[in-house]
Amino acid sequence: MVEWQAYRDPAVLWRLASYCARIGQRMPTIAVLGSVVYLNPTADGGDRLVQVVDGATVQDWPLRAVRLWQHDAAAAVASGALGLMVLSPLMANANEALVEQAARVVAQQAPPEQQADLLVILGVFGEPFVSAERFVRLVGKEQLMASDLVSYLMEEQVAEREARYVEDLQRTLEATIAARFPAAPLRLAQTIHQITSPDVLHRLIVAVVSAANLAGVEQELAQAIPLLAPPSS
Repeated sequence: MVEWQAYRDPAVLWRLASYCARIGQRMPTIAVLGSVVYLNPTADGGDRLVQVVDGATVQDWPLRAVRLWQHDAAAAVASGALGLMVLSPLMANANEALVEQAARVVAQQAPPEQQADLLVILGVFGEPFVSAERFVRLVGKEQLMASDLVSYLMEEQVAEREARYVEDLQRTLEATIAARFPAAPLRLAQTIHQITSPDVLHRLIVAVVSAANLAGVEQELAQAIPLLAPPSS
């Protein structure tokens, strides 16, 4: 079992110990080995769980820890192990040539179903030595775009942009109502926040601009909510 750690977390060793304990409880006859891999020195939370009561150590539990910066990048690349090559930019003596060498080997030798994800991870870790633009030219955009990780991140980014766009439209609608009808009740804001369709929000902004009175605005909002409800079965 491996716990990867890229930032300082005082609970990381407890988390690793709890994982091992749970597996040991389910399968008490097997050896359970766990290690925490620290990706950088700032993430290093040690390798011992020490409990001190009234100045006396009452528990001292050693745990396995791997500190990548204590290992040599050239040796990792020369090992031929794809996993070590991907991690090599985080190791001692990493440089541009080693990252590019690792990228070429991964592109040539990694199983097709793993190649894209391994290259993306290598590109992220290797960015201090090889720019993103150069890395893409080196391995090819098509190979990177085949990564499930890239697809997931792109979907997340699209969803975040859409959410921000909807929030902007909601604020614009609120501001338009407040500008035209300063006496508008605050409860209208709650109604507006239920509307997440950009098309509906656009239509309402136009409707508010041309509305003759506040009653007309409230009617438009009331009509918009049923339009967003899913059809009854």
